[in-house]
Amino acid sequence: MLIRLMNSIAWICIKFLFIGAVLLFGGYCTIMSALKTRWSSAQNL
Repeated sequence: MLIRLMNSIAWICIKFLFIGAVLLFGGYCTIMSALKTRWSSAQNL
């Protein structure tokens, strides 16, 4: 019983870590693309 509980807790933690990493990567890509477009528009001015 305890082993099953630890397994489920570890699985939930791994899922949360994976989702957090995906969200961080997506946010980083979005910010970098926004900065690139802003930088190029500022250079055009």
